[in-house]
Order: sequence, then structure tokens, then C-alpha cells
Amino acid sequence: YSSDEVQYFAYLRSLWFDHDVSFVNEYRYFYEHGVARTPGFEATFLELSTPSGLRVNFGTIGSALMKTPFYGAADVAVRVIRASGGNIAADGFSQPYIMAVAYASAFYGFLALVLSAGLARQITGYGVAPALIVWAGTPLLFYMYAAPPYSHACSAFAVALFVTIWIHVRREWSGRGMAALGASAALMTMVREQDIFFALGPAVDLVWTL
Repeated sequence: YSSDEVQYFAYLRSLWFDHDVSFVNEYRYFYEHGVARTPGFEATFLELSTPSGLRVNFGTIGSALMKTPFYGAADVAVRVIRASGGNIAADGFSQPYIMAVAYASAFYGFLALVLSAGLARQITGYGVAPALIVWAGTPLLFYMYAAPPYSHACSAFAVALFVTIWIHVRREWSGRGMAALGASAALMTMVREQDIFFALGPAVDLVWTL
């Protein structure tokens, strides 16, 4: 129902099927099917264009990259079903593709909780209870199951991974560890650009250590 969800999904579908970042067909599909009919959607995403002539996308590409294995598996399954006589559209929009995106968010949200439990256990001695509190007491539950096309569940995993690597790397600050920390920082920023602020913690920690 939201333009944000459409923008995140557009990256995934366009890269997998069209091998480009031209989103006009994805935007038009959701608009014509009554999914994205919020005020201003047509004016913003079907009429505006970038200097290169493409449609605008204010989302980030990271969650699409993370969900690609699930989306690709759905595409393979659809084509196998069609080869067996099934009648499911292999267009990237049909139910199996949407389900793959939803399952991906639930999966990454679960991994975020697993990593959070490990971090909490290192710090407090308790892991499961804090993770359950995070799951039930924050919007993570909502973004895992009620609004999975958003990037938030992937963001939770990327940030949890980043913090987990930080906790291990700060013991020695080795070159390999810092490279891993930098790669995870890049991933979490590609998922949600606001997450770059989490990098301030390790930056201050490193300066303090030096």
C-alpha cells in the first residue's frame, strides 16, 4: 500500500528480470493494480524522472540484494511449476514472488534476534529473554510479518551483524577484523542509509583505544 514498499521491491524485480534500474514498469504495475494509489504516487513515480531519464527511487538497494536468493528460488520454483503444467505467472509479481520477499524479511528478522541473543548473553549473561523482549517490544515483529516488503527486518539483521563483528574485532583491531567491520558497515548502510550512524560507536571506540 505504501510507496516505500514499492520502491524497495522495484529494485529486486527490475534487477532480476530486466537487468537494469528502470522502474517504470514496476511502478505502473502496482499503480494500475490499485496497490500504490496514495496521493502523489503517479506524480512522483510515474511522471518525474532523473536527469538520465529513469524514474526516481528514494529507497536503497541493500534489502533487495539480501532478498535476491529468496526471490531467485521463487522464480526457479515458478518455472518448474509452469513446466509441469501449472498456471502461475513468471513475471516477478505473482504470489510466489511476493511470498519470497515476505519470508526473507521473517528470516532476516529471526537471524537478527539470534545475533541479539548472543550479544545480550555476552554482556548480561542472559540471551533468550532479552531477544524476546526486543522481538515483541519493538517494531521488528511488525516488519517481519505485517509489512515485510520494507527494509526494516533486513536492517535489524545488518545492524546486529555489525555490532556482533564490532564486539569481536575490538579485542585486537586486526586488519582482517576491521575489513570485516567495514564490509558489514557498507551492508547496513546499503540497507538503510540512516544505519551509518551506528558506525560512530566503533569509530569512537577505535580512537579511544589508539
